Amino acid sequence: MPQSQGLLEIIFIPVMLFCSGQSLVSIVLLLKNREKQYSNNLLVIWCALWGSACYFFFVYLMGTNYLVFPVLVWVTPAIPILLFPPLYLYIKYFCLHIEKIAIKDYLHYLPVFIYIVFTLLLYFYAGSMDELPRLDVYRYRNRVLLYTATIQGFVYFFLSYKLIKKQEIKLKQEFSNAEKIRLYWLKHLNYLVLSVMFFGTMSTLFQSFSINPYPFYILYHLFIGISLYYISFQIILKPVLFSGEIPNPCLTKIPENKAQVDRSIVYKLEEVMDTLKLYINQDLSLQELSDVLNISRNQLSYVLNNYIQQNFYDYIQLLRLNECKKRLLDPKYAHLSIISIAYDSGFNSKTVFYRTFKKYEKMTPTEFQSKFLKVNN
Repeated sequence: MPQSQGLLEIIFIPVMLFCSGQSLVSIVLLLKNREKQYSNNLLVIWCALWGSACYFFFVYLMGTNYLVFPVLVWVTPAIPILLFPPLYLYIKYFCLHIEKIAIKDYLHYLPVFIYIVFTLLLYFYAGSMDELPRLDVYRYRNRVLLYTATIQGFVYFFLSYKLIKKQEIKLKQEFSNAEKIRLYWLKHLNYLVLSVMFFGTMSTLFQSFSINPYPFYILYHLFIGISLYYISFQIILKPVLFSGEIPNPCLTKIPENKAQVDRSIVYKLEEVMDTLKLYINQDLSLQELSDVLNISRNQLSYVLNNYIQQNFYDYIQLLRLNECKKRLLDPKYAHLSIISIAYDSGFNSKTVFYRTFKKYEKMTPTEFQSKFLKVNN
């Protein structure tokens, strides 16, 4: 154990060991599901790499070579440039339901390939492993790796953020219960990764200016561990997220030719909603509604966006709100609570109901009921 090690480092020894162990728990949980989606394989790689980072920090804190093999001297410097690509690829394959890795996606690991080739050339030039650290270019290599990881962290965070945002828009185009399948957990994980990248960047900058980077280095590994625990809890508490059962929004394009869309679809849509009240179905999807109207999903999406000027989610929520308002003022429903009326009108979440009501009515349901019941009386 290093002589300079204090109480904080002693505390971190079991923490890092538990975090690396937690990554193994996540890997087992992900692999044991035979019906898993393909993207889980990428998440397994991510858990393995981040768990390895925690393990090697544990070894460093212990000040021992326990379970460290000579080959790992080659491997460990490459870990920073391996941390970020697997998570971005997981988010991409999860959101788009991709079931086979594309050849072009191997390019995300190009920095690792360059590192391996460069290190091999240095090894042959030096003649032995012991001579490698004596080379100036060897020390510069490690710094280049850290700056490369910093750039990767920023780039992959924004790519992931953009992809998640785009997918949420598609969910609202396709599902009336989009709040059930929103990608909050992916957003949270992406922000945790941003924290890892931030503290890693600060550590690199402090080291470049010969300032002690150790506090940031500790925080860097702490957030790696928090990220591993977060994904582990998601796997345990929400296994459906990793089973491939999450609905996939339509990825086909809306027809560009406006002549393909007849304005009569709007009237037919309004008639169906007035008579059948399909919006009361809490899980109504764009596909189900297009089947009832006997038109394509693309046509319906085009009509909603260009004639009604709302996405599917907002359109259905507004219909539910109007139905709820009618029932709130109808004596026939006076025996029901406000939230019961909301659920009967198609809402599937108390939070979503109150948020939608205040968004459109600028008041709470109770205030609305009190105000208009007095007027009617």
